[in-house]
Parts: sequence; C-alpha cells; structure tokens
Amino acid sequence: MFKFPENITNNKEKLKYLYRIAELLRLEHNTNGQLFRKNKFKDFRNYQRNDFEPRLQNVLFERNKILEAEGVTKMIDIEHPTEKQKEFQELKRTGKLEVKWDKNIDIKTIKKAGRGIKISDPVENFEDYTEVDPNSRITVTATRCTFTALTPAEEAWVYLDKGVDHFDGDFEHLLTVKETAHNVTNNYVTVGVWGLANTIASVWDIASASGSCLAVWHYNNIGNDYRLYLVEIYEGVFAGDAYGDAVEGTVYYTKIKRDEAVGTYGTLYQYIYSDAARTNLLDTTSIALHTSKKDYRYIYGIQASDRDGTVSLSGYCENLDLQEIPPSPNLNDRNNYNGYVAFIQQYIKHKINGTTPWLNPYSAP
Repeated sequence: MFKFPENITNNKEKLKYLYRIAELLRLEHNTNGQLFRKNKFKDFRNYQRNDFEPRLQNVLFERNKILEAEGVTKMIDIEHPTEKQKEFQELKRTGKLEVKWDKNIDIKTIKKAGRGIKISDPVENFEDYTEVDPNSRITVTATRCTFTALTPAEEAWVYLDKGVDHFDGDFEHLLTVKETAHNVTNNYVTVGVWGLANTIASVWDIASASGSCLAVWHYNNIGNDYRLYLVEIYEGVFAGDAYGDAVEGTVYYTKIKRDEAVGTYGTLYQYIYSDAARTNLLDTTSIALHTSKKDYRYIYGIQASDRDGTVSLSGYCENLDLQEIPPSPNLNDRNNYNGYVAFIQQYIKHKINGTTPWLNPYSAP
C-alpha cells in the first residue's frame, strides 16, 4: 500500500502527488544519465534496471489503480475524450510541476515493484517479416520500416509469425520511432509502429471482433496534436496512455516493457527517451492490463488502422530489439560444439583481462 500524506485524501490530489514523484524520479534518472555519459557513473545500467525502474513502476501501479477506479482509462473516442478524461489528463501536467510536497518526498525510500530483465540480442530483420501493402505505402529494409502517406482506410501491415504463445510472461522490447509528416485536414489518424496480437488484421478489425492486442501508435489530428500512444485492446475495448509532448520530426527511443508481477494481470510500460543510449528519459506511459494474462503470437512493425478517412501519416520505426535469449546450440553437433567452446573461451578471456565481454556468448564481439 502506497502511503500518502495525511492531507491528501481525494484521488485527484493523489494523482498529482504521484505525478510529482514520477517527475522527481525522472530528474534523478537523467542526472545519473548525464554522469554516465561523462563516464562518472559506470553502474548506471544496473541503477536504471534494478533501482530506478522498479521504483517508478510502483508509482505507476498506484496511479493506474486510481485511473481504473475513476473509469478514465477506456478510450471510447480518441478524438473526443470525455470531460472527466480531459480533467484527469490535465492532472499530469499540473502534478509534475507541483513542488509543495517536495520536502516530504524521499524518492530513495520508494518501494520497488516488478522484475528486471537484462538480455541482449541482434535487432529484428524486417526483411524476414511479411509485408502486406497493396498501395505501396511501405518500404522495408533490414532494420527499418518506413511508411509514406499511409491512410486509415488501407489494409497494410508488416508482421512476423513467432509461433503460438511466443510472447508470454515478461518482455522488454527496444524500438526507435519518428513521425516525419502528416496530412490531417479532418478527424485524426493513427499508425501502429509496434504491436502484438493473435490475429493478422488491423487494430480496428481486432477490436470489432472483440479481440485483444497491444500496440504503440503514432497519432495526429487536425490540430497537429502528435502523440505516442501506448494501447491495449481487450475484448474489443480500448485502453491507452499517451505521451502528449511529442514533436513531429523528432526521433524517439523507446523501451516497451510488460511486467506480469505488477498488478493482477500485469502492467505495460513505454519508457520514452531522447537519446539512443536511453539515458535521458522524457516520459513513461503505462497501462494496467485487463481481464487476463495474455500470450501473443504475431509481432507487427507497421499496422494501419483500416478505418474510414483520407488523412495520412508518414514516418518510420527501426532497430526493433526483442531482447530474447537465442536458442541453445545443439552440442551433439560437432560443428556447433566447437563454435560454442570458442565463444566461451573468448568470453572468459575478456573477463580475465577486464575488457568488456559480450552480453551473452552467442552475440558478436
């Protein structure tokens, strides 16, 4: 149970208090990130994964409980949120700036939540994915999926079948995204730049079939209101949390994480950074997942929304790293055995010499 000051008794004030704590944690993280970039904090990655993130996850867990209790997480209409949703969205902006509680906040004592993940492997090769693109809006290279003037009305996506229930339990994916242009003269447009599902379809078709999926969207509307949305669709219902300060033409380096130890059905996070090393945190979005702990089969690089409209978005996603452990070699095969031994020998040499070893013995040096 999170302990609030005695004078904070209603949910709106509690949310503002939690947003202020999250902001103080972000500032601490970025101060340490700056030291890391100057080679003055060598243990930054351990701090980031095993100290900062678990504390922030506990804060967001409490935030998500309140948002769920207030009934403001369901996205009935993305373009026209309810008055209550607008009011609660504003609490984030004002809460981050509220300094009156700072003297009573000790962020070092915040309890931790969740489990850390530390894995590394090569980025995904999008040329291995299946591209469905009847109007030639998408260009795929090994590391990047680019979409140009992609409209909502198209059935276009880039996906890979990883096998039934491949994405189970906890995961942490790294992704780089950028919106480069928009043409929104009415309504709004979304394009998925990451997604997990059990169906090959648009997000709207999945929702219409009362299905479930997870996604990250580029979103833009007639007011050039660009957002990075973290989305869950569960049994046809939309839930989401957005980074509302996104700027078109800016590259964002994200970390998308599911931790099933936080909350009844797990929690989904998106950490949004301004640098490729992921040391300068801009914001963290989060969703308390619903109805059950779900496993997924397909991963999407690009996913059009497939709904009416002539508006369009352009941009890209690249360097998708699923951070999965590679399969173990077959040591009964002499070639595999010799190669494995050579890797281990090199790994041990690095450790003895004090040089930087590979993060796992299967990775290239």
